[in-house]
Amino acid sequence: MRKEIAQNELEREQLKTSILEEQKLVLEKTVTERTHELQEANEQLHSQNKVVKQRENEKALLLQELNHRVKNNFQTISGLLSLQARSITDKEALRAIKESKSRIEALAMIHRELYNTHELTHLNMRGYTERLVQNLLTTSQIQSEIDLSIVVCDIPMPIQKAIPVGLILNELITNSLKHALPKVEKPHLLVSMSVKQEGVTELIVADNGPGLEKNIDRPVGFGLRLINALVKQLKGHMSHLAENGHAVSIRFETGEKK
Repeated sequence: MRKEIAQNELEREQLKTSILEEQKLVLEKTVTERTHELQEANEQLHSQNKVVKQRENEKALLLQELNHRVKNNFQTISGLLSLQARSITDKEALRAIKESKSRIEALAMIHRELYNTHELTHLNMRGYTERLVQNLLTTSQIQSEIDLSIVVCDIPMPIQKAIPVGLILNELITNSLKHALPKVEKPHLLVSMSVKQEGVTELIVADNGPGLEKNIDRPVGFGLRLINALVKQLKGHMSHLAENGHAVSIRFETGEKK
């Protein structure tokens, strides 16, 4: 009797062991299959990421090449205007061509900055403003040394806003250098750009020359109309200040926080 009981217990243990072995084999097979599936999925994801990165690199190279070509095209147009100016004797026509050339060079400088910094969508306004001011000072006719103040934060401005801002800067600075500062003994020019807490950028160009109401030589024609149109494009607001000279303040939203 005892032998039969022991034999039955042994058979049950052997059956349990057999079942466990079968379950273990099934589980190992399942784990192996699942691991293989995960490895395939991981390889596929890695391959997809590689393709996406390659396309992003190709896009970056294309945009960089586009900025390079746009810059070169602007420089070509600027050169053509310089050649055309040599054969023009009419003072008004010559002035218009020189002003157009200055605007084109301001645009070309934007694309040069984008190309040189390998930036695709934003322009660092501090570096651009400093180079623009120096370029305009080089071509100005002012004999006296200018007390120059450039206070511009490192603002990464979207290209769609940087282009009108660059043109506005070019117009306001050119206006000061040509029509205001030559009339004072100690000329001072301030160019300021800062981001306010509410995400609004403020641009200020100020000089110690006569204000608009005191200086009939300050242009109120195409240049001012262009500035007004560009401010409207930025959905901004422009105000004139006439204390101790003349200043223009332009505020517009950029979304950048202080």
